Amino acid sequence: MATDAVNAYAQSGPLERTTYLVVDDAIREWYYERYKVLLPPGSLIELKSSIQGHPDAGGNWQEKVNLVLLSMNWLSMKHEPCLYRRDMGDAPDQLMCRQVDDMLLAVKTEDEYHDFNKTISKEI
Repeated sequence: MATDAVNAYAQSGPLERTTYLVVDDAIREWYYERYKVLLPPGSLIELKSSIQGHPDAGGNWQEKVNLVLLSMNWLSMKHEPCLYRRDMGDAPDQLMCRQVDDMLLAVKTEDEYHDFNKTISKEI
């Protein structure tokens, strides 16, 4: 069963270096709807988190998702880091393949799938 992390890069945490975004019409509209402040065209706003295309976005997301998965007892395979295994004790292990923000799960029941989505949604 497959799942996807929504807006992965935006959720990957703060940037290590100060980064500004030049305001275009789409950003002005979004900013006005959210904050009720109309920014002048061409002004700059400071980014507080990664966005797609930022040089640090991929690394920030990788670090965040790995920490979250580790907290859920998913272990990355040594020779294939995009493959994860979760020891279920006497029950069959769970397996997952992750490609950036897309995850393909091999679990025994739909309940296990829904439990995974519910848990990871709280963290990401």
